[in-house]
Amino acid sequence: MIVSSRPDSGRFPSRLMPDYISLKRDLSDWPIQPKGWVPSLVQAWEAWHSLLGPLDAVTAVLANGKLVMPKPSFPIMMRGSWRSNHPSWETNAEAPQALGPKLAEWIAQGVVGVISPWCYPPLLVELLSTVDKATNPFWRLILDARISNEYHDE
Repeated sequence: MIVSSRPDSGRFPSRLMPDYISLKRDLSDWPIQPKGWVPSLVQAWEAWHSLLGPLDAVTAVLANGKLVMPKPSFPIMMRGSWRSNHPSWETNAEAPQALGPKLAEWIAQGVVGVISPWCYPPLLVELLSTVDKATNPFWRLILDARISNEYHDE
């Protein structure tokens, strides 16, 4: 969830991203769109079928967006998990400024989703984290799925 703040009213849920989460811009000040799009494989399912003819079962499942992970167990009592394996990226004062453009790319590509304040949260949430890196910008943005992967079969 996105949280904003105002000096006169404190913190509140917002639908607007902070300034540091924005796509890079070209010389004409237009946002530079990411090269790859996660949903594009599924959105082009008709093209895959027509280009490749009859698809084998595995390829058809992938192209049709029907791949699911079997779950041998499920979170107890259907309560959501907001557990994290690493500290939130918000605990690092400098990382959000340095990695905001990367997060903007991930949102535009469909790699991550933003939960609007007026929506019910999903059952499992993988919190955004950072880990140290030796080169500039000195942090790496991660979504650690080890917690939710506990419920997936191998």
